[in-house]
Amino acid sequence: MTATDALKRHRSEVLRLAAHYGATDVRVFGSVARGEADDASDIDLIVRMGPGRSVFDPDAGDTLHSPLVFSP
Repeated sequence: MTATDALKRHRSEVLRLAAHYGATDVRVFGSVARGEADDASDIDLIVRMGPGRSVFDPDAGDTLHSPLVFSP
């Protein structure tokens, strides 16, 4: 499964996790966004954090800091 396929398959989970941690406006960048992803590609996301929230919040734990949130 390619990174693009994995993102399509897990889109709702990614958005649910983002919302849980106060993130909105989830955007994809990098090779997936450019349509150049291959089997070795990762998925790069950028988000807007809500007021008073940060990707460095302790309650985010390892989830937001992990290189892999889900596996295909």
